[in-house]
Amino acid sequence: MLATKGKGRTTRAGGFALLLAAVLMLPTTPVSGMQVELPEPVVSGTVSNAATGEPIAGALVRLLDPSEEQVRSHLTGPDGRFSFRAPSPGSWTVAVTRLGFAGTRSEPLELSEGELRTLEFTIASAPIALEAVDVAAAATDLCRRLDPEEGSLLARLWQEARSALLVLAWAEAEERYEFQMVRWERSIDLIADRVEEESRGAEVRSLHPFETAPVAELLEEGWIRPTETSGVYDYYGLDAATLLSNEFQDAHCFEIRADSEATGRVGLAFEPVRRADRPGVRGVLWLDRETAALEQLVFEYTFHPHEPPIPPELFSIFNGEVEFRGLPDGGWVVDRWTLRMPQYRLQAGSGYRSIAGIERGFTGRFSDVVDELPSWWRDLVRDVGFGSVEEGGELLGIRTPGGEYLPARERAALEGVVTDSTRARGLEGAEVHLVGTDYTARTDRRGQFLLEVPLDGNYLVNFTHPRLDTLGIEALPAGEVSLRRGETERIELGVPTERTLVALACEREPGVGSDGILWGRVLEPTLEDPLTGVSVYLRPEVEGDPDVADPEVGVPAQLQTVTDADGRYRFCSVPPDLRYRAEAELLGVQGDRRGVRLAPGAVVSMDLSIRMGTVGELRGVVREGETGPPVPQATVIARGRGEARTVTTDAEGRFVLSELPSGSYELQVNHVAFRTLDADVEVEGAGRTTRVTVRLLRDAIALDPIEVEVEARPTWGPLADVYDRREQMERLGIGNFFDRRQIEEAGTNRVSSLVARLPGVRTVPVAGRGAGSSELRVHRTRDCAPSLYVDGQRMMLNPSADTGLEDGDDMTETIDDLMPLSWIEMIEVYRSLAQLPGEFADNNARVCGAIAVWTRRGH
Repeated sequence: MLATKGKGRTTRAGGFALLLAAVLMLPTTPVSGMQVELPEPVVSGTVSNAATGEPIAGALVRLLDPSEEQVRSHLTGPDGRFSFRAPSPGSWTVAVTRLGFAGTRSEPLELSEGELRTLEFTIASAPIALEAVDVAAAATDLCRRLDPEEGSLLARLWQEARSALLVLAWAEAEERYEFQMVRWERSIDLIADRVEEESRGAEVRSLHPFETAPVAELLEEGWIRPTETSGVYDYYGLDAATLLSNEFQDAHCFEIRADSEATGRVGLAFEPVRRADRPGVRGVLWLDRETAALEQLVFEYTFHPHEPPIPPELFSIFNGEVEFRGLPDGGWVVDRWTLRMPQYRLQAGSGYRSIAGIERGFTGRFSDVVDELPSWWRDLVRDVGFGSVEEGGELLGIRTPGGEYLPARERAALEGVVTDSTRARGLEGAEVHLVGTDYTARTDRRGQFLLEVPLDGNYLVNFTHPRLDTLGIEALPAGEVSLRRGETERIELGVPTERTLVALACEREPGVGSDGILWGRVLEPTLEDPLTGVSVYLRPEVEGDPDVADPEVGVPAQLQTVTDADGRYRFCSVPPDLRYRAEAELLGVQGDRRGVRLAPGAVVSMDLSIRMGTVGELRGVVREGETGPPVPQATVIARGRGEARTVTTDAEGRFVLSELPSGSYELQVNHVAFRTLDADVEVEGAGRTTRVTVRLLRDAIALDPIEVEVEARPTWGPLADVYDRREQMERLGIGNFFDRRQIEEAGTNRVSSLVARLPGVRTVPVAGRGAGSSELRVHRTRDCAPSLYVDGQRMMLNPSADTGLEDGDDMTETIDDLMPLSWIEMIEVYRSLAQLPGEFADNNARVCGAIAVWTRRGH
């Protein structure tokens, strides 16, 4: 069963037969009570065109027993031949069906034991000329039982639809095709008429589809049934066996339906003969007017047994659709299926939003009927929420018995360009995505992209890029597109000016209002690292006392904010036409002071700096004696520079005191089971880490109580996290690392030459690039290029393709083209999926490994 689960009341698709675009099963059990004696009779022969004499491929030949039950079947190949064994001697009939031809059958055949009977069938081309029929005139409100022998247009339509359904059922029973398929689940915003969230499962290969419930059970118990879980329902769909069954045809009446959208189709509609107290189904089989080929099945439920009830005005919105596809060998498959189910959301703040299904092709739109809905129901929806979940499946490809691979039909396409208005050129490396889905594309060096989508729908489209991150912008206003299969939609996206971006971050329109906006970054000038957690002050300057604002001006004495993880700060409401002094401070260290005056509505950028050379980090481990185990829960106190800092060791005896002003400290380590240790430690500044090993003693033994080692490494910003990860990974024996010291001692200026020194890493020459140009292979067995990340952002390399560069273009072709080693602070190398940290585990890296490069700027 396919379950759609959310908080509150849910619905789910139970045993939906048309899953993942597979062909559908028709029972093939032999006639009850018949004895099989060997040798069995064999029936073989040919099917040919009555007009030309040429063999007919794709004709379904069936062996029927006296009660018209099918017991054997065969689809003719290019030579028009068929052959099958009868289960036993006796009376049998052979029937031939082919789309676009008049069906035929043999007289009853009395077959004896071991007999070989040869038949030759000639069938006449007899396509239904629906294009010449006034379907609107033929369509009536009279729903009547099917009589295939009456010769009416209704009966002829049914025979054509039945031909395709019979082949569908046969192909599944015979496991004729292998399918590559995928399923999805999505939510569609009802009012806005757009996809809000979409997820797709893994691609699978299968010979068998899922089956629906037996038709007798469906007719007796209904197509929607409550489960043992309160408020959860099973929804069942229609399959070929159900539509072909006598029970279904006896319980439903049929009529001709004209297509209101004038798409060149004619419909064979059906609905239950009797209104029952259980959910039934009604729908339309749509056929092509020119060829009479079966194209689509659309069905809905006669009512929904939910509590609170769902108004009948919404029944047409929650439905099922099945799209059929004819194959070159005469076979038929289900190409795509969807099922849309309603859902009440009873818990405030639950995972589901107030949504419901809406898509082109529906017989009703929520926005068209919402005003007609009962007032009590609209009030209910406002209180509890209401929505829809759509489940579906589609073919990605088909493998025929002859080994031919047939790809999926056309997809929808979105193409466009992302421009950077701040630089007046295309934006390379932007990731364009449909909001709420996994569909993404990356722009090329000209900012262009192409994104293919398998499902119709209205989507919001947006993009991300590191340039937005540097300005603190998480997302830009999204554009909206309407995508349809077989069609290409175009959109232009762009990065606004920095002035506009910062105003957006302040949730303001640039130039609106009299207050100005001041923004920028706080950097450490020596290492050019951004500083996190810096207090930034903006103080009005008043003549005579620069620290006190003029009370008559009506502005605060100062404005204050704190930098974020990337060192950014923003003041979004700065009163204009005053002289301000901007200052930065971190851990008592004062930064530079800069003056600024903002005009009304102005957006001004100004960076600040703090020299943190007087700040370092103290890291250590506390152990028992010379070679003993680590000591957890020890108290470490560092006294000096007018302050005392305290920390407790972790389970492995480690401790960290970050951002200590450089200088001399008295270090005291206490634990209830050991003697107290006192020692002097000199903490280095300039971004260095001072490491100590402390040995606690139970008795007075003469040992050197402390070892001190100074390591040059960043203690703030992104690079500090990288060094922390290296420490953790090296303890676990995961990954390979090259730090700044190793890079300086390497004696090479090429990244590939350094990384290739690792055991098992190989370099591969790049064709057409000349001697010395190479790319890396880090996986031990696979010959594919690893993913490359620079300062946390994935970079796309193109080592061997003709880039078509023009003057002024910039293109990274290999890892050595990216930057010299002198720019790099750290390199991480991960050679298998088991080693990969989550932030580097893209699809390529899972197979080929990953290399992460961190520059000395660290941003």
